[in-house]
Amino acid sequence: MAIRGPIGMPVVGMVGGGQLSRMTHQASISLGLSLKVLADATHDSAALVANGVTVGDHTSLDDLRAFAQGCEVVTFDHEHVPGGLLEAMEAEGLRIAPGSTALR
Repeated sequence: MAIRGPIGMPVVGMVGGGQLSRMTHQASISLGLSLKVLADATHDSAALVANGVTVGDHTSLDDLRAFAQGCEVVTFDHEHVPGGLLEAMEAEGLRIAPGSTALR
């Protein structure tokens, strides 16, 4: 089942609130996607412009799980999420792109 945002757009979650997330947010609008961001702080670059911002810890499985709820797929602004957490999320059926094997 596709997960849709408030106006029917597919929801993509991006872990990390840096410049890549900020640029992806801008591009997502013209692609018809809704981008949620998991940022370290409210003053992170993407957190200043994105609507769907969650402040959390990318090294916390609980924070990652909570963030991933309501996302059709989760991707990353950086490579700092521990591989074991990505594997756990995939084992729970959450869609991660690129997958955990990309970080090995």
